[in-house]
Amino acid sequence: MKYLQPKSPDSTRFYVIDYSKLIGSDIINRSTMTVASGSVSVIKQVWNNSAIGMMISGGTIGETDTINITINTQAGQIFTDVAALLIVANEDNLDFSVVTKDTIIEFAFQDLRISGYIFDKSPNMLSAMLSRLDALMRQWRLQGMDVGYNHPPKIGQSNLNDIAGIEDGITAMVATCLAKEYMEGIGKTLNANFISRYNKAWNWLYAQYRSIPFSKLPTNTPRGSGGKLYSVYFPFMLDQATTNEESLLNAVNGSQYIIAGVWDDSLWNKSAWG
Repeated sequence: MKYLQPKSPDSTRFYVIDYSKLIGSDIINRSTMTVASGSVSVIKQVWNNSAIGMMISGGTIGETDTINITINTQAGQIFTDVAALLIVANEDNLDFSVVTKDTIIEFAFQDLRISGYIFDKSPNMLSAMLSRLDALMRQWRLQGMDVGYNHPPKIGQSNLNDIAGIEDGITAMVATCLAKEYMEGIGKTLNANFISRYNKAWNWLYAQYRSIPFSKLPTNTPRGSGGKLYSVYFPFMLDQATTNEESLLNAVNGSQYIIAGVWDDSLWNKSAWG
């Protein structure tokens, strides 16, 4: 599966996928790109040598759309692939991560086994765990912890294949917290090993993602003894800014995404336009 750089519903983006490592010295002579799920539209599709290109528009905020790709080569080879595209409200400061919600849930079930409980992952149980994940992430956001989770419009409307939106490095920690919520919800006892792992995960997440409310210091707050002249002539703090700065998302390498490019007719064989 290929992951395309997220886009907003109002934008139109052109994506290029290079299959040179897959087809070698062979040449693409036909390719089709069709929307398998979601509300986006492929308004232009092209291919040339070892690359394909598609221009995509539309979409609905919060959904992860999929596009089926079929490639026919000059030597008679046929390849299929799937491209996933997350639709976001704001394309600025995206957290480049391709972890799916299914991955978090799978990690959570692994934690449950560590704690001594084995569960048969039936569709109903997966759905319940997914809804609990949505609820937990909403709870965290209300508590001032925003890990970048891709929230559905309503709790329980997520899909297991949705991109979670969180940074890859915290996947296991979020899963451990989810496992604890699930086990407490069904009345299971937590063993000491699991509690230790949970405490480490929660403490790190809380320290990293908890937003600290801005608090203006009183103007009579002493400056301290660090600056001798200030402590004599200006012993108190001056007026401070009264607005919060927007917190920046983690600077995560975006190489996992296929970045949107610019359409250029000169790069493509016009006879291959779809």
